[in-house]
Amino acid sequence: MPWAVFLAGAGSMSSKPSVLVVAPTARIAATAFAWVTDAGCIPVIAASFAAAKQHIDEHPSLLISEVRLGEYNGLHLALRAQVRGVPAVLIGEPDSVLEREATQLGAVYLAGALEPQDFLSAIQPTIDAALAAERPWAAETPVSFMSSPDATGSPRHPNPFRS
Repeated sequence: MPWAVFLAGAGSMSSKPSVLVVAPTARIAATAFAWVTDAGCIPVIAASFAAAKQHIDEHPSLLISEVRLGEYNGLHLALRAQVRGVPAVLIGEPDSVLEREATQLGAVYLAGALEPQDFLSAIQPTIDAALAAERPWAAETPVSFMSSPDATGSPRHPNPFRS
């Protein structure tokens, strides 16, 4: 079945960075998926710590995780990612202790109501670095992945981080 072989190999031939999004909250997963896609990346969604562990071993370009993951938390994943050289972004409620621990692991901690521009600004340096590593010839051409609003001036995707 040539089609199945083509699809199986499609991810490895892509020049887009992969981003592992760990979000047990469906609304946050859907929004992060949309924002990561808008950033020009290939999102891989995992709804649990166990599923995310398997995907981290595939060395994504970036890990984005909610802090609350049941019996584990996003800090556990950030530590696993750090050991594998994968940068991490954690999303949670404002908490100075969690933010300090995330920073000590080299992770970015995003708290509170996020706007698409804040989210994309936090991941942009990692995406740029991943693109430069995969395509060194393109390093001199800066690319902005900032999502533009639609014709009404609203972001293209609803924002679940806002109440």
